[in-house]
Amino acid sequence: MFLGDGLLINSSMNRTFALATVALATLGSASAALFTETFTAVSYRGPYDGVIGTGSFTYDSDLVPETGDFWLYPRNGLTVTFTLLDQTFHETDDYNFDVGPSLGFSNGMPLSFSLNLRAKGAGNLVNFFDPGVERVNLGGFLLPEGEIWDGWLPFPQSPHGPYEIDMAINVDPMPEASTSAAGLLVGLGLLALRNRRARRSNSNV
Repeated sequence: MFLGDGLLINSSMNRTFALATVALATLGSASAALFTETFTAVSYRGPYDGVIGTGSFTYDSDLVPETGDFWLYPRNGLTVTFTLLDQTFHETDDYNFDVGPSLGFSNGMPLSFSLNLRAKGAGNLVNFFDPGVERVNLGGFLLPEGEIWDGWLPFPQSPHGPYEIDMAINVDPMPEASTSAAGLLVGLGLLALRNRRARRSNSNV
């Protein structure tokens, strides 16, 4: 009986140890290697030409293969924070959430990013800082800060930010009456556009 009890006790202890080992191994494999990278978005046309927004995206690098093309979305853990003219947006504000926003990779490194914010339509909608703004789109290549792209491939890449990306702020052709503050922002945007063109003209003389 003593021997049998002892074997029973040892067997129970072994099973407990084995289960604990499996639990630790599972926990280790499930732990995420989260990377948070920052970016700057610059509006390139319209009354908000030259306006800058800042943001960041966070993703699990363990999900990204080292070779080939790959995309991440909120449904597999991508989170986004983006601030434009004192208004902050998140991945849940994307028009196509949760298949948007998207973060594209090439050979394990971030290559492209897309965030689609809209005030009108049949998707996920937001209220913008200016009632006249219809949509804000961030999209295209993630250019490593300080790099210059000549338009030829391969596109310059970096495993970590900060990055730069293009942004379009589309204004409704017939906007509702906006606040005086919004009107001031539009005026400042036009002034910045005129000054930029003047600087370009002077530099070409």
